[in-house]
Amino acid sequence: MDRRRHKVSISTVSAATAGLTGVSMVNWLRGMTTNPGQAMELSMIAAAAIDGANPAREEGTAFGAAVGAPLIRVIHNILILLGISNLLQRTFIGFVIIAAALDRIRRLRSQDWR
Repeated sequence: MDRRRHKVSISTVSAATAGLTGVSMVNWLRGMTTNPGQAMELSMIAAAAIDGANPAREEGTAFGAAVGAPLIRVIHNILILLGISNLLQRTFIGFVIIAAALDRIRRLRSQDWR
C-alpha cells in the first residue's frame, strides 16, 4: 500500500472521529463550550512520550498509545486523590515528559555504540 495514501486515510478517519466526538459533546452539553478539553495538551504529549513516539521519524505504535494514555490518566487521578494542586500536577506531568525523552536519548545512544 502506498505510504502517502495510508497517511491520508488515517488522517481522514481521525478527523471524522474527532468531528463525531465534537457533535456528541455539543449534544451532551446542550450547547457549545471550550472547557472540556482545556489544558489536556500536556497530558496527550506525555502519553505520546511514554509511547516512544517520534514525530520526526513518524514512529509510534497503537499498543504504545493504548498503554501511554491510560497510564497518564491514572497518574493524574492519583495526583488528584493525593490533593496535589493543579500547578504541581502539570509540573509532574512535565517531568514525566522529560524523563521519557531522556530515556529515549539513552536508548538511542546505547544503540549507536553497538
